[in-house]
Amino acid sequence: MGLAGTVEPFTYGASDTTAGSTETKSVVAVFGGLTLKSTIRVGGEFDREMDSGKGVSRQIVAAYFDLRVRGIPNLNMSLFGRVESYDPDLGTDKDGELNMIIGVKIFPIKAFNIAPNLSYSIPEAGESDVKALQLSFEY
Repeated sequence: MGLAGTVEPFTYGASDTTAGSTETKSVVAVFGGLTLKSTIRVGGEFDREMDSGKGVSRQIVAAYFDLRVRGIPNLNMSLFGRVESYDPDLGTDKDGELNMIIGVKIFPIKAFNIAPNLSYSIPEAGESDVKALQLSFEY
């Protein structure tokens, strides 16, 4: 479990229309997780960014899981997923999206995994859904 926060004052450069003005960006994040018998991990997070210069607040609320597959000899793998609600401007209606990812992590050797996964995005504004089949590697 954790909490993170930052406040960043900044001054616009000469090329900006608001040259010389000072604004503030701040971020607050709360996150946490739980592991049960090294088989299942679940977690969640809440992130909000405020930008006084643009008058915009962004927000992400997410939940995720990782389930280790046991019982099959010589097979080291887990199932994983994440669901997040993303709103790029809390002051504007119907501009957010719901993003989901689900996949399988395969660990052929120590410190390396291969993760085929399906990513799916549903915009609030009625635009068409976005789907992607991806292959990720981690070393």
